[in-house]
Amino acid sequence: MDDGLVRSNEPSDPFMTLHAALFAIDCLAIFSVLLLGTNMLVALPRNNAARLVAFITVCSAAFVVFSRTMFEGWIPEPFQFTTTEPLMICIQVLMNTVPGAFMILSFLLFEESKK
Repeated sequence: MDDGLVRSNEPSDPFMTLHAALFAIDCLAIFSVLLLGTNMLVALPRNNAARLVAFITVCSAAFVVFSRTMFEGWIPEPFQFTTTEPLMICIQVLMNTVPGAFMILSFLLFEESKK
């Protein structure tokens, strides 16, 4: 960053504290969304809607990793997620399937309510 501000990697630096807080928020988001998907699969293992919700939660967690990787130029080194190109392509394909999965999930939920 060339905005004239001097930044350091010292723990007392307010910019590093902000990045640490945002990193913690992202880690909590990944953990909580994966926990939600796991709980859905454990509670309803044979339900197709639960499987789709679990798939969507995995894609949501992958989106957090994807966004941290895409913006690693603005994130200090200790708070970056580094992934390989093939993994980034797989994550992007998974993220692009979420609207279709949500459409199928909506259909399943409204179809089950009519029965």
